[in-house]
This record gives sequence, structure tokens and C-alpha cells, in this order.
Amino acid sequence: MGSSSRKRKGTSGNKKMFKKKKNNLSGIDDSNAKKMFDELCDAEDPTTIPLEGICTLGEKLGIDALEDIRILVLLWKMGCPEKPGQMSENEWMQGCARLQVDSWKQMKDLLPTLDTGFLEQTEFKDFDKFCF
Repeated sequence: MGSSSRKRKGTSGNKKMFKKKKNNLSGIDDSNAKKMFDELCDAEDPTTIPLEGICTLGEKLGIDALEDIRILVLLWKMGCPEKPGQMSENEWMQGCARLQVDSWKQMKDLLPTLDTGFLEQTEFKDFDKFCF
């Protein structure tokens, strides 16, 4: 009657039930990335994150979106092509896949890599064109 003969509770072979569902193409949980987008999008146009949503993104990451250049680096690295103060749902989803993030924690963990000092010279030129 030793404890080794007893089956541990909750260890049935059904581990897949608790695994996150990842999109095979993007490598992220698309539903989580979409939930993140939904927290930032415009109530009147739910297909776009406006400047107010970008500010909310900054708050979620613990940075001031109006003062901290890392928000611009993040938007640029996500592939926001034309308007740094606005982002479409498609751009958001592609950006999350590109950066392999589907949670606020993962995105926050990227902050140290968003310093412009770490950009290669060619990257910096592209980033400069994006901003100006």
C-alpha cells in the first residue's frame, strides 16, 4: 500500500487539454494576440488602433507612449508601415507573429531590445524614415 502504487491525481495522459493553442504558421496564439488588439482598438472603428490605443499600449508596457521612443521602435518592428500613430488589425497580428508575442508580459519583456542604440546602421536609417 505504498504511495508509489497510487496514481497521482490529475496526471492522466490528457495533457493537451491545458496546452495553449498556437497557430502553426505564426507560432503564436492568435486568439491571445487578437484579445490584446481588442483592448487597444477604437470603439467606433474596431479594425484600427488609434493614437489613444497606442497610448494605452504604452501604459500596459509601463512606458509613456508620448515621451518614450521605444514605443516607436516597437511599432516599427511590428511592421507598422506608414502611420506610427495608428495600426490596423492585420498589422498588429503580423507584428505579433513577427516578434513572437501573444501576451503583455512577452511584449514587456521586449522593451530592453527596443533601445535605438541596438539598431544596426541600416535599421536606424529605415527607422528614421518611419518616424520622419
